[in-house]
Amino acid sequence: MSLRMLYLMFCRLAEWLTLLAKTSAAKDMEILVLRHENAVLRRANPRPRLDWADRATLSALIRLLPRAVRMHRLVTPATLLRWHRRLVAHHWTYPNRPGRPPIDAAIVALVEQMARDNPGWGYQRIQGELHGLGHRIGTSTIRRILNRLGIPPAPQRRDEMMSVFDDLAGGLVISCQPLLNEPDDPMRDPYVQARVAAAVVRGGAVAVRVNGTADVAAIRAAVDVPVIGLHKHGVDGVFITPTAAHALDVAAAGAHIVAVDATDRPRPDGRSFADTVRALREHTDALVLADVSTVEEGVAAVRAGADAVATTLSGYTPASPPTDGPDLTLVARLAGALAVPVIAEGRYRDAEQIGQAFAAGAHSVVMGNAVTSPLWITRRLVPATPAAAGSPDAAAGP
Repeated sequence: MSLRMLYLMFCRLAEWLTLLAKTSAAKDMEILVLRHENAVLRRANPRPRLDWADRATLSALIRLLPRAVRMHRLVTPATLLRWHRRLVAHHWTYPNRPGRPPIDAAIVALVEQMARDNPGWGYQRIQGELHGLGHRIGTSTIRRILNRLGIPPAPQRRDEMMSVFDDLAGGLVISCQPLLNEPDDPMRDPYVQARVAAAVVRGGAVAVRVNGTADVAAIRAAVDVPVIGLHKHGVDGVFITPTAAHALDVAAAGAHIVAVDATDRPRPDGRSFADTVRALREHTDALVLADVSTVEEGVAAVRAGADAVATTLSGYTPASPPTDGPDLTLVARLAGALAVPVIAEGRYRDAEQIGQAFAAGAHSVVMGNAVTSPLWITRRLVPATPAAAGSPDAAAGP
């Protein structure tokens, strides 16, 4: 018994010596913790319970105590850590809000306005326009918004989109493109082509034909007429929008109509013209213009889903012999064989040829270098001047 008493006295003395070594601030913190713990323990109905104020007070005070003292509190360090984890988790969650947060009413209004004002715009096109305005939203969300508003998807609005070809009826389409085989053509610039497009539209062009996604985007922003977009890749074989990927890129850039090589020649991606049409139908709201060189190719293109046919490639494939002027015979035969618009294109250079194309049944006529390429025009005119006599460059022609 005396030994136990001596041991207890030694322990108490050691605690007093430790207490003397503590700073006054540490003693004050421990006193505050003890007082709060006593206040909690007095709530014995039926047992002590901690509310959020108790947790906040104890967490703030206990962290200031020495490590040895923290281990002998009303709550353990593990409990304090659990409180902290719960607080952090609560901060990064949406309390009492199941599912995704609601879409802002302003974005819903924008989606509705874009869909109603542009019947041919599909979900991806609307998504792209919203991204351009700084609003990130998924195509599935756009679909839900339009379904809730009773607005059908773009394929069901396709009849309205076909009115684009009504705008082209009986009019002149101007091709705004730099020379393909002239990489140093000074006109090879999207801004320059956009200014050229604005000029021809002011002059009365009902649409423009544009090469390259950068030029399509620039011209789409500069004019308010339909844009026929394409992508020339290479100079041999199938090079006018040769793959489905090129066609989708052109449509995404803003083209109302995508011009695609619809000849029966092998394509770089190993797919068919019908596959490209199917990809455009599934992922965009753009119309499809089939560039062909023969009547058979035009008939096959329409069967594959083309919305219109152009004589662009007449004279440029093994199946069609080259001619000095436009292929008016092909225009007449296609117009008689097809129920879709036939667009006359290829080597149209004056008003007389334009009139002949309409007389043959063309829906509209496309002119290009003869209007928009100063380099091409100048090279055709310079050889007629006396100063050009003996010049090898001038004699070479375009």
